[in-house]
Amino acid sequence: MRLLVAVCAMVLGFIPETFADWEYTKWGMTPEQVATASQGAVKIVPESERAGNEDDGWEIAAKGRYNYHSLVMNVEFAFDLDSGGLKCVFYNGSGPKSVLIKEMLTTKFGPPEATKRFVGVEVFTWSMPDHIELTMGTKPDSAAVEHCE
Repeated sequence: MRLLVAVCAMVLGFIPETFADWEYTKWGMTPEQVATASQGAVKIVPESERAGNEDDGWEIAAKGRYNYHSLVMNVEFAFDLDSGGLKCVFYNGSGPKSVLIKEMLTTKFGPPEATKRFVGVEVFTWSMPDHIELTMGTKPDSAAVEHCE
């Protein structure tokens, strides 16, 4: 029995940190709940200034900044038009930040499950714990992340 516990502990030590939801938020939160959970880092976008995608049924209703160690990123929160709940989180960076974003995702979720290469662009995807897509450009160096429930 002790051997089984030891083996399980070793295996679990190699499993990357995984989180359903995104950082301090939970899928389905309202813009007000996201702003509150951010402790002031996120502001609600006035309804007259919201942009979105009616075909996919979402709008950006909150924006702010997110810090991960020394990495500081702009972050946007997409909410479902029908339920009003948090659906996706978008963030990006350029130059040295692009490499740090990939390192952050790999640290948190392990190596990408799939990689696609196009001229000047690489797309990395994870499906656990959520759908995460990292698109990296090379000229200029850039990274954009779509993290959805």
